[in-house]
Amino acid sequence: MSALATRIAEAISDAKTRGVSVKDVAAACEVSVQSVYQWKRPGERKEIEGTKLVELAAVTGFEALWLMKGKGAKKRTIALNGLEEQLIQMYRGLPEDFQAALLQDANKYLGLANPAPSAANPFNGVRPTTEV
Repeated sequence: MSALATRIAEAISDAKTRGVSVKDVAAACEVSVQSVYQWKRPGERKEIEGTKLVELAAVTGFEALWLMKGKGAKKRTIALNGLEEQLIQMYRGLPEDFQAALLQDANKYLGLANPAPSAANPFNGVRPTTEV
């Protein structure tokens, strides 16, 4: 088994212990269950695309760099529960204007009328306009 396949198998196995099934991994990565199994099989392993590796990292809680090269931290330092992981996956699937609107609504809910700009909130609570 290649080093990459071994790391992928470890991430999927670890996620399974936390209730994330292979079917869940496949859905998060937008591939078939068969593709997920092929990623971790020696010899006939299907090559994983970079974007799918990032999605695999997100759903398993492992760092993409570690999965890809075996370097750096193995797992995210901030542990997310299943609902938080699901929320992040849903957020990433939204168009940018929806993401901005969601952040604005969250800022209002938390009472942050004028939040400071940050990498996590680049819109600073301001909803960008979208022409329809």
